[in-house]
Amino acid sequence: MELDPRDVITADPYDNITSDEDEESKIQRELEEMERRKKDLEKRLKLKRAHVKPTDLNLQLDVQVPSSPQKRSVSAIDVARKRREEAEAIKKRNLSLALNTAQKVNLNEARFAQLDGDDGKQSVNATTSYFLEKFQQSKKTEKLEIEAQETMLSARVHTFQGVDKEFQLEAVNELEQFSDLWISKRYIPKQYLEESLRDVKLLRLNKLFAKVRPPKFQEPQYSNWAVLAIISKKSEVKFTTSKNPQKFIRFTLTNFQQQLDLFVFGDAGVKRYYNLREGDIVAVLNPEILPWRPSGGSQQTTSIKSFNLKIAHKFKCILEIGKSRDLGYCPVTKKFSNEKCGSAINLARDRTCEYHRELQMRQNSSKRLDLNGGFALGAPTKVGTQPDLFREASGRFKQSARSLPRDQGKRFYTEPSWNSRHGQGGSSEENYGLKGKFFTSSNAAKAFFDDEFQNPDMLHNLDAKRRKLQDSKKSRQLDRKLKRLLSKDEDRATLDKNTAEMAALKRTTETALHTGLIQRLGFDPTHGRAASVMKKRDSERGSGANEDVALSQKENMVNELLRWKRDKCNLLPSETQLAHRKQHRREVWRETFGKKGTPVDSQPVDNDDSDDLEIV
Repeated sequence: MELDPRDVITADPYDNITSDEDEESKIQRELEEMERRKKDLEKRLKLKRAHVKPTDLNLQLDVQVPSSPQKRSVSAIDVARKRREEAEAIKKRNLSLALNTAQKVNLNEARFAQLDGDDGKQSVNATTSYFLEKFQQSKKTEKLEIEAQETMLSARVHTFQGVDKEFQLEAVNELEQFSDLWISKRYIPKQYLEESLRDVKLLRLNKLFAKVRPPKFQEPQYSNWAVLAIISKKSEVKFTTSKNPQKFIRFTLTNFQQQLDLFVFGDAGVKRYYNLREGDIVAVLNPEILPWRPSGGSQQTTSIKSFNLKIAHKFKCILEIGKSRDLGYCPVTKKFSNEKCGSAINLARDRTCEYHRELQMRQNSSKRLDLNGGFALGAPTKVGTQPDLFREASGRFKQSARSLPRDQGKRFYTEPSWNSRHGQGGSSEENYGLKGKFFTSSNAAKAFFDDEFQNPDMLHNLDAKRRKLQDSKKSRQLDRKLKRLLSKDEDRATLDKNTAEMAALKRTTETALHTGLIQRLGFDPTHGRAASVMKKRDSERGSGANEDVALSQKENMVNELLRWKRDKCNLLPSETQLAHRKQHRREVWRETFGKKGTPVDSQPVDNDDSDDLEIV
């Protein structure tokens, strides 16, 4: 019997298109097998009871009583396993009951039967009972889900077993069995590691991304699960921006294909895990899922993009397994920041990260014409040998887009090639006429035929083109400034002077040059510029007579002052100063080299001695 699409059934069979259907059929077969075995055993038991043997009295004399059962210690892992099995059995039983109910009872048919046989009052009651049944069923399903979640969480642990022991570091070169990564150092022996990870669902990063899916990003439905990855980066200790700041540290986990951030919050957690090293392979037990949105958007308008992991308790839930052998970092230097790329790579297979490998491949392919996409593998297309582009006029006739006025025409259409329509197969200029045009693209052809058409290729990457123009403009301005500063014909002190200041500075310089003061210094402080000024001044002497007279008068006055100074001024020390110096020199010699207590003879001062050196 086919199902009526208007029927409302308890469970839609199209929603259960997962592996649960196979499990249900398997359970059904097992139940049938158990029923068959039950009937067989009952039949055999009935036959046994029909043929009862007489009991032996001797066997009843020695009655043996079994010993009391010994109390066995039950670990937390066994309890967790038992609870998990019970939860799975309850879930399967509820699902099978729901399917059997949906297949046996059709609520819509029962309701229509009541409507056919009873009055309107009974139909109202039937509708109300149908709603109550649906409501009770939804409440029951929700209750079962809550119970299953509580059962799963009751078996959860927050730390690994046997992690408090200290082990000797072991140098190895092997493939780690749980993470499937090569290690060079092992921190925990294999037997202790297997004991710690017993009854824990291990998820690598690719499996974790498959389990935690958008849009809800729910936690994996396991009592105890752990993430296995390599620590590729570790940040410094930071504080949150909340009202009560809290310490946190971020670790970046990777498996060379995917990466995920792990945040550790709290003072105790930061102190415990701060010494984790980059390159260690770790197992993180039962972390929290922390979905994140792009910054700057509200929760209503911005959807969740991805997720991170979070640890906010004080238990030891990170297990260090070993040191990765193949972890490295991309050595390529970034063009703009002049820093290393630093992306995690697998040294056994790669030398750079995926981005720089693709960039290098594009650069290499652009140098080869056979691989460069900018060059077509053939001659340019001629319009005369390809379908022409036309624009339809408002009347019945059609005109070419070249000859149609701008305000006419409604839409574009194509026609066969010009040679096909005129029955010509030649390729000379006579056959093509004005149609022998070459176009680089279809947009260029449309722009040629239509004056109002705007080529979208011109607007492609417009921001980058505008930025290039601004950079070139700034570069030209900087070149002009540097040229002015480094020019040999201009003085740096005269860059910001106006015309009047420049004229006054020029007159002062020429006056100092022509008076002869600079010539008497013994060197040229202008580094050769004074010679050009002197030559220019000598060539222009005939134009300004009054100025030459003033300069000559000043030059004569300066020369007269210098001559008077040379004749009248004597800068040598006086005779009295020379006598005191000689007397002081004798006293110093007597105190240093003469006998003690010997008086210093006062000798007459020799005025002819011109030695003015002072010995100390």
